[in-house]
Amino acid sequence: MANGKKRRMNQNNYICHMKKIILFLLLLIVAAFAITYFYASSKPTTKLVEQSIEIASDHQTIFNYIKYYKNQIEYSPWAKMDPNTQRTFQGTDGEIGSVHAWKSTHKQVGNGTLALKSIDQGKEIVWDLEFTEPFEVKSEPYMRTEFIDSNTTKVVWGVEMKMPVPVNAFLLESESANLAALFDQGLKDLKSILEN
Repeated sequence: MANGKKRRMNQNNYICHMKKIILFLLLLIVAAFAITYFYASSKPTTKLVEQSIEIASDHQTIFNYIKYYKNQIEYSPWAKMDPNTQRTFQGTDGEIGSVHAWKSTHKQVGNGTLALKSIDQGKEIVWDLEFTEPFEVKSEPYMRTEFIDSNTTKVVWGVEMKMPVPVNAFLLESESANLAALFDQGLKDLKSILEN
């Protein structure tokens, strides 16, 4: 009888001890999440990513080249990642409302659409970009051309990256750097095409 009572007490003590451990672990997880969220809240959720290059060609020729989707494929680093990307085009290429849609199994290319949103003739082109796979992202990339002289034009490629808290604290800087490198490569390829 005494042994049975002692066994029950030991079981009760064990259960009580396990409950305390579980409660402590839960509190630790909540505290870790709260600290992470607080840290991430102090970090920016947006970052302007912009790269530029000077090209030895006249301003109007460059502007007229970059506004067409079929030309963009020639210097786009994403096009080079997966030459087998399936593409469709809607509307009149180079005009507001025209759409370039693509599907790819390459994780950096994915599926998405690029719609020409606005054109400030000879100055800036803005698109609506929407990735649907492997993740959903919306942004408004742009390209600007700036007159340097009759045979030199500065081309700027940029976008404002946005990430929610707490993802911003861990991915915004690295993803911005990756995107900047891709813009830089694309601009170098554009320069090579237009100067040769």
